[in-house]
Amino acid sequence: MRRSLCALAALNHGVQTGKMKLTNFKDWKFRDPPSYAALPIDENPEYNVPTEGLTGTLHLVCASEDALIDILDLDPSVAESKEFIDFVAGKYLPPGGLSVSHR
Repeated sequence: MRRSLCALAALNHGVQTGKMKLTNFKDWKFRDPPSYAALPIDENPEYNVPTEGLTGTLHLVCASEDALIDILDLDPSVAESKEFIDFVAGKYLPPGGLSVSHR
């Protein structure tokens, strides 16, 4: 299985600094359009691979509290939610997201 995980800095959803951090990941969304949509895409069909979410019982081993708070505007408790774990595993795409992968 081939997949890539974009740098979290490209995933900012636009909640302004100083506001309360989101505690429900279902309320989180990508900026419209997502910042990573402007990245160049290699048109070679050999590099065009389908995205697949991880399967089975999943557990998040660690998450950066600084990234959750300062980049994603999320309360750190969100990292323990099923929705966030499914997002990191590629099973859940928040509103405004684009499914992309490369090798």
